[in-house]
Amino acid sequence: MSIGASVFLIAFGAIVSFALTNNKVNWLGGIDLDVLGYIFMAAGVLGLVATLLLRQRRRVRVLKSGDTVEEASPSDSV
Repeated sequence: MSIGASVFLIAFGAIVSFALTNNKVNWLGGIDLDVLGYIFMAAGVLGLVATLLLRQRRRVRVLKSGDTVEEASPSDSV
C-alpha cells in the first residue's frame, strides 16, 4: 500500500466516522458507521506504518560490471 492510499483510507474513515450519521444514511442497514470509520482509519494507519518501515530497508544494487553496491538509508548515516 502506498502512502497516498494510506492517507486516503485515514481521511475516508474520518469522514465516515465523524461526518456521517446513521439518521441520514439509511441504505447501510444495521452497520455502525462509527465502527466502520474506525476500521478504515486503523487500516490506513497500519498501511502507512508498513510502508514507512519497508522504505527504511537497505537497498542492494548489482551493477553491470557485477559489483554489488549497498545503499544506506538516510537515517543510517547519523
